[in-house]
Amino acid sequence: MCDKREVERLYFEEKLSCADIAKAVGISHQAVSKILKKNPEYKNEKERRKKENKLKHNKQIADCVKRKRKRLREEEREKDIEIFAWLEEQQEQNAREMSIGKKLSSTDFIAACMSQYKYDPGRERLVFMKGFAKKPFDLPRSVSVHKEVFSEFRKYAQDVESEKWTSTTEMEALGR
Repeated sequence: MCDKREVERLYFEEKLSCADIAKAVGISHQAVSKILKKNPEYKNEKERRKKENKLKHNKQIADCVKRKRKRLREEEREKDIEIFAWLEEQQEQNAREMSIGKKLSSTDFIAACMSQYKYDPGRERLVFMKGFAKKPFDLPRSVSVHKEVFSEFRKYAQDVESEKWTSTTEMEALGR
């Protein structure tokens, strides 16, 4: 058999676990536990170790959470850097495109302003409608245009306008 005092010394002074004591002395884990339960200080020491282990466990979890959060913040920072780089690239591209002197063709101009002009067949010109709105200073009062070109844009404008009114009730109300 083993020495009871040796088991108690290893547990209370050396702070070994029951499993480690069982290996060192050469007896079973249950036998070590039975010897220690007879000691009056055992309950207090066991509670102290439980609290100590719980604090140690909580600290390990907190450290793990900190590492995980740090990793997530670094990943978010990398994504933000990628997005910022993409935005800078887009801004530079837009600046390059805007700095190139471009002239708006008459067909593009007519397409953009079709709703604000009406066709004057006598002069073969598009004339800004006075009752429509206040004319911006950069829009001309009239633009000369060929009949064939105008008919294409007029058809385009009618198609766009008809797409706006898809409801049959609305179309009936407008008399279409």
